[in-house]
Amino acid sequence: PMVVSDVEAGCSCTSTSKPDAPIKPGDSGYVEATIDTGKFGIGKFSRDVRIIANTTPSPLVISMQGEVIQ
Repeated sequence: PMVVSDVEAGCSCTSTSKPDAPIKPGDSGYVEATIDTGKFGIGKFSRDVRIIANTTPSPLVISMQGEVIQ
């Protein structure tokens, strides 16, 4: 099974969660990352999240990009 041991946010504006239990082959699991865009101004942003698991590659780095328009 896949074991997600940690999910690390690149900054304090990002909160994360990970599955509590191992993910069996054929099953699905979710990693959540939420960005508090109120902590920065209008414009484009990019934030990274590192997923630490028993996989290759580990860590897996996910980049989230967006734009605050108001």
